[in-house]
Amino acid sequence: MFRRHNAVLTAPHSPYRYAAVSITESAMPTDRVMIALYIGTLALSSWLLLGLTGLELQARRRARLVTPDRTLLAAPLAMSLLFSLALVLAEVAPSVSYFFLFLMVLTGPLRRLIIRFGLRDRETGVGMVGQ
Repeated sequence: MFRRHNAVLTAPHSPYRYAAVSITESAMPTDRVMIALYIGTLALSSWLLLGLTGLELQARRRARLVTPDRTLLAAPLAMSLLFSLALVLAEVAPSVSYFFLFLMVLTGPLRRLIIRFGLRDRETGVGMVGQ
């Protein structure tokens, strides 16, 4: 249910997605505004995903269901941080434009660093929470 709202909030920008990645500038120019709109929409969507994942984890714990640990939040957090970093760097250096999105290949290593340096489950450390 929650993930549907994420799509509703970010789906209206889909025409910009295709215009932003077009090879020629005849469809729409790829200036700072277009870059910010495209990468900003991706960043917003990933932050919403992080929030919804946290809400789902919290709801499962309240209902006393078997829940995955808090490390479930590490991947959306890493993704959100990298999209935000790509947005800032693309605005600082617009000549590089969309190539900053290649930072997303660092999602896995950043996720492992986040888990290693603090995002652990309170009750058991790492792994499934026993009921």
